[in-house]
Amino acid sequence: EINKDFRLAIRYNYLLTLKTLSTKQHIQFEDDKTNTQYLNEINNKPFKEEFAYLQYLYNYIWYGKFSINTVQYNKAKSYFTALLKTV
Repeated sequence: EINKDFRLAIRYNYLLTLKTLSTKQHIQFEDDKTNTQYLNEINNKPFKEEFAYLQYLYNYIWYGKFSINTVQYNKAKSYFTALLKTV
């Protein structure tokens, strides 16, 4: 965030989300799992839609190599923060 590398910051937020979900035993983290597999693991959880949206953002920004500005990043970060509070 300090270096304004918001793509990388989104990646770290997503990884933090996965770690939190794993720590709270909502998913079982494994290096070779796909994002879709993680989504399937939380199929019956009340925060599934929020996680699906964050996964969409992450895939779009990180794998699509799209740059985002400060405003866009702050909005995305607020979604990550809200999910982490819910979990």
